[in-house]
Amino acid sequence: MLLSADTPSSISKSTGLGLIGYADVFYELNPDIVIVLGDRYEVLAASLAAMFENIPIAHIHGGETTAGAFDEAIRHSITKMSWWHFVAADEYEKRVIQLGENPGRVFNVGGLGVDAIKKTNLLSKDELMIKKIIITGAAGHLGGVIYRELTKLGYKVKGSDLKIKSKSRTSGTYGPVIDKNEDFQKADLRKINQVIKITKNMDAVVHFGAIPVEDSIVNIINNNIIATYNLFEACRKNKVKKVIFASSNHAIGFHKRSKRLDEKSTMRPDTHYGVSKCFGEILARFYADKFNIKSMCIRIGTGLANPTDKRHLSTWISYRDLVHLVDVGLKNNKIHCSIVYGASKNKRSWWNNSHAYKLGYKPKDNAEKYKNTKLSKNEYSDKLALKFQGGIFASKDFIGNINDVYNK
Repeated sequence: MLLSADTPSSISKSTGLGLIGYADVFYELNPDIVIVLGDRYEVLAASLAAMFENIPIAHIHGGETTAGAFDEAIRHSITKMSWWHFVAADEYEKRVIQLGENPGRVFNVGGLGVDAIKKTNLLSKDELMIKKIIITGAAGHLGGVIYRELTKLGYKVKGSDLKIKSKSRTSGTYGPVIDKNEDFQKADLRKINQVIKITKNMDAVVHFGAIPVEDSIVNIINNNIIATYNLFEACRKNKVKKVIFASSNHAIGFHKRSKRLDEKSTMRPDTHYGVSKCFGEILARFYADKFNIKSMCIRIGTGLANPTDKRHLSTWISYRDLVHLVDVGLKNNKIHCSIVYGASKNKRSWWNNSHAYKLGYKPKDNAEKYKNTKLSKNEYSDKLALKFQGGIFASKDFIGNINDVYNK
């Protein structure tokens, strides 16, 4: 019946086509009564056809108002065509009678949908929440932090990595040392079948599995690009709800330090590694738009226990702030595909992270606390590194035109 448009002309044509169709159906079926609900133009077409064929109409949800929309005129028109009226409230009963209908044929039955709601088996809070999570790269530095801290927050966490060491870890430290009692699955993210296996029955994936520094393009493609594609594709196949993707500040590393960036700033990767993170962000957007896999891409600055050089006063994120940001990404149901910066509330930050704050991120730490501690100045001998947010990642092997890059 409906035409593929919602213009006034299309609505008129759809109503006309509906009237023709309902006339044929009612003539063939010859019903004793036609029951209609609401105020849409399709219902108007059915009511007109029934009225012209002298078939009594029972109207549900008459007498209501929709200020400013043509629905109200349709609803009251259907009221005048109807013989019986089943309204949802006292006010609506009064209005139908005011329209001239016989009070003996107006019945206040309430909203019939309420009965259906009462009988519906609603999901529990636990069923609605993301609970079962797998963390890739969980034997690594930041992956290990996330794995152990999210476990404390009540998530059912599994860890996965390519290489897992089984000896006991030193208390209070983080890194690639896995306790024998921890729930880990060894998997090679470069192999799609293994990724499908570890993501089965998961609500979400926290994806930290990657080469975390610059490397050959072949290694970056295999371990960062193909692996990330396999991860998202496995999530699609297994109907995983959400991915938290560990992106990097090196996705925007060729921006100058004097420029304040936000989540909408242009990607400017400073390395093959940075390119792989741009790919991951674009892939996250594609899978969110195409397959409704929600995602948060965290452009991590410098994740350490505390800053160790002066650049970190701008880029540092504490462990507890990083865990909190991941937790926000997992719990926020309004996220579609969000890009945020993985940074604490640093006084010298180069990044406007207001989008993360709107999502619920409330960082507690500030790198400025460490400004008077002994910080490395290894970057200061590299004047080119000092120009770009990516630091030595941007300056290494640089042979471009500095004016072309810096002034864009």
